Amino acid sequence: MLANLVNDLGFFFEVGGYVMPPLIAGTIVLWFAIGYRYAALKRGSVRSPRVLLHRIADEPSVRRPKGLLDEAVVVGLQIARQDPPHLRRYLDDAFGELERRTRRFQKLITAIVAVAPLTGLLGTVVGMIETFDSLGD
Repeated sequence: MLANLVNDLGFFFEVGGYVMPPLIAGTIVLWFAIGYRYAALKRGSVRSPRVLLHRIADEPSVRRPKGLLDEAVVVGLQIARQDPPHLRRYLDDAFGELERRTRRFQKLITAIVAVAPLTGLLGTVVGMIETFDSLGD
């Protein structure tokens, strides 16, 4: 069963021509980037942010955040408890790292999604040229 699958994948790889290696590499990188973003954007709680905020604010000890939303609420409450003069500036600085984590691999995903169909089209055109060339012989 596994040997048949490997043979079939090898056949598709061989028949696909020189366009297949970049497409397969792009697919692997794309799924890695999507998986990373899924894990980074994982929501720690199914509760609404308002309920989560009140729950964490009422607890005297700060629990370890389980997701991005939990982490944002915990960090925001820690800063709000210090009562800084310009709270918004402190929150923007504190949430900068969370924002960077949410935007990581965004440009890579966009680039691969834009280039992969063009690479597939290039493979189609090359295949058609080879087909018409063989018909001419």
